[in-house]
Amino acid sequence: MASSSEQNNKPLLMLMSSDGEQFTEEKSMVVQFCRNIKTIVDSSGGGAADGIFVPKVDAKNMALVLEYCKHHFEKDSSDDPDVQEQLKRFDAEFVKVDLLALCRLILAAYFLGVKKLLAVACEEFSGRVNDRCPPEIREILDTLYAHALQDDDRMLETPLFKSAMGGHLGLVINWKISPTLEK
Repeated sequence: MASSSEQNNKPLLMLMSSDGEQFTEEKSMVVQFCRNIKTIVDSSGGGAADGIFVPKVDAKNMALVLEYCKHHFEKDSSDDPDVQEQLKRFDAEFVKVDLLALCRLILAAYFLGVKKLLAVACEEFSGRVNDRCPPEIREILDTLYAHALQDDDRMLETPLFKSAMGGHLGLVINWKISPTLEK
């Protein structure tokens, strides 16, 4: 069965996750929200006919990020306060997952360049650890890293993951809690 994008003859873009699953989405939606994909498409002259391989994002998280983008793509342009309130509620519910899933979602948003989702997910993470001292936060990140290694050795054994896990999240956490620590 043809998707609505195919029926409307809108250009499609194929993304492939790190575990080989393919996602075919409306190109305008993907390049609007996924800045890193937009950069790849732009640098290839608008082509990328064979699709784009995203080595650091697995199928589960790719599907989540694309779901988020689709939801916002349909409603972001609305100036209606009710629609904007619905989006805020959607965002809040979307990131209500366990810490490991939240960290993986943050990394997927980071690697795809989805700034809105990255901001919402990092805000959620920092809210969960805001009242903790830096050694406790480091322990949480180390525990999450250890769990992630058990679950997916292939993607997560690279130094890049540990750097992103500790570095990117650490920057957000430090930004959120540093005024508290200075008192």
